Formats: sequence, structure tokens, C-alpha cells
Amino acid sequence: MTAVALLHREEIIERVATGAYLVDIAAQFGIQPPAISKHLAADPEYQAAREIALEVRLEQREAELETAPGTAPEISRASALVRQAQWRCEREAPHRWGQRTQLTVEIGPDLADVLRESRDRARQIRDSVALLPPQQCVLGQEVVDADVVDSKEK
Repeated sequence: MTAVALLHREEIIERVATGAYLVDIAAQFGIQPPAISKHLAADPEYQAAREIALEVRLEQREAELETAPGTAPEISRASALVRQAQWRCEREAPHRWGQRTQLTVEIGPDLADVLRESRDRARQIRDSVALLPPQQCVLGQEVVDADVVDSKEK
């Protein structure tokens, strides 16, 4: 069986690319469909042919839908066949037809950096306030004299 699939590799790949089903191709050579898949699955040309076949079948189903007679059963059937072909394309070639979910993660600034900057700003404020002369502060209607006390002096 291996020899048959490999012996007729070119013809099998060509037929697959036209949209022919493995069941029909295997019957032509008197082998089982898994014999073809098993021995050609890793072949890049076979993989490309499978993807082309999916596209061919999808286009065939879309054409059937577009030309379906105007009766509800025919349109419903053609629509179901298009959905089935789309489903198969999504499953067998997700890189091309699969639904893409994109997740964007935005990471804010590093917490350690934020804390470091905050500490530095607090030090700058403390140092600048310690250099000022005593201030007068207005609390309500009273004027209060206040001295700035450096916490290091205590």
C-alpha cells in the first residue's frame, strides 16, 4: 500500500488539488484512503494541494448557492453546504480561514519604578520646604505662624 501511494504521488497530489475526494482517489488505485494520508501527510506539496482543494470546494459551494433555484429547499440546502465547506476550511486550514482572536495586553509602568519616582519627589518636596523661612498660613479666619520642622531634627 505504501508503494502505491508513493508510486502515484504526483497524480494523487494533482487530483487532490482539483478537489477530488480521497475516497475516490483511493478507489482508483485500489487502496484505502488512510494509506494516502498516512504516507503523504508530511509532504509539503500534498499539504498545499489539500488547501487548494478546500478552496475549490468552497468556491463550488458558493457557486451552487448563487445559482440555486429560487425555492426555499434548494436555497437552504445550498446555504448549508456553504456553511459546511466554510467550517471544514476553518478546521483544516485555520492559518488561512480560521477565526482569529487577537488579544492585546498593555502593561503599565513598573510599580517599583513608580514607587521610586514617588519617593524621590517626596524627598525633593521635603528638602525644598525645609529651606523656606517660617510661613504664615490662613486657617479659616485666623492667621497662624508656622515653622517648618525637619523630621530629622527630632
